[in-house]
Amino acid sequence: MDQSYLRKDTPTGGVVNIGDELPLWSAPFGVKLLEAVEYKPGLTALDIGFGSGFPLIELAMRLGESSVVYGIDPWEEACARAREKADLYGVGNVRIMEGVAESIPLDDRSIDLVISNNGINNVDDRKKVLAECARVSRAGGQLLLSLNLDKSMFEFYNCFEQVLIELGLDEEVERMHRHIAAKRPPLDHVLEELRQLGFVVKDLAYDQFNYHFTNGTAMLNHYQIRSGFLNAWVDILPPERAGEVFARVEDALNRQSEIDGGMKLSIPFVVVNAFFSPSL
Repeated sequence: MDQSYLRKDTPTGGVVNIGDELPLWSAPFGVKLLEAVEYKPGLTALDIGFGSGFPLIELAMRLGESSVVYGIDPWEEACARAREKADLYGVGNVRIMEGVAESIPLDDRSIDLVISNNGINNVDDRKKVLAECARVSRAGGQLLLSLNLDKSMFEFYNCFEQVLIELGLDEEVERMHRHIAAKRPPLDHVLEELRQLGFVVKDLAYDQFNYHFTNGTAMLNHYQIRSGFLNAWVDILPPERAGEVFARVEDALNRQSEIDGGMKLSIPFVVVNAFFSPSL
């Protein structure tokens, strides 16, 4: 069985030049998030983890020139790409900062609106980032987070876990669950962290989209899967077992795809809409 997806180089340097494909993943979350923004003139906003510019630039255009929208992201080339887009579109109210959200270079109580489109799941220290969100937020400021939930891609993870169990890789099963918890923590944990920082949740908007594939082979070779997920899955395993494990996973997914007439990865997510009330 060809497992070239395990051997393909996944460059990060050149990919920024085709980064416009990334909204295929991020747009369903971002569209829902943008619907929840309380649009007002004169806002100072912040987008955490904007990648190559979505929804940062879209938010800036929707808010208009009376508002200023800061964006922070550690990816140097993506920041350059976002600047290029903003210049091309003639969007003058964007301020791009290359850096990590654990240390936001903005003053205390300077931001009216903080958004993060599935970015909080991918920072190194979520609690520190949320504390930074609280620090820069003005009283009454809005916080919007889109988060894909812990049941995301359960079709793959159930298969992966079954293969690990069959091979007696019990420790790797636990590592898989720790990986899921780190990247997609239970929602109630995130909500409690926000509450402790002074945020009050106004509402939760749940939604879901699905990734459809012909079979497991197509899924494992898809660029978004290889670039965004596969390395983390491989890292769960002993290096010498990766080929064996994924051969079984791929075969099992393909057999199930024949039964089901295709393969689906479910992506349930939520948009958390909160406001900052430091007195509580």
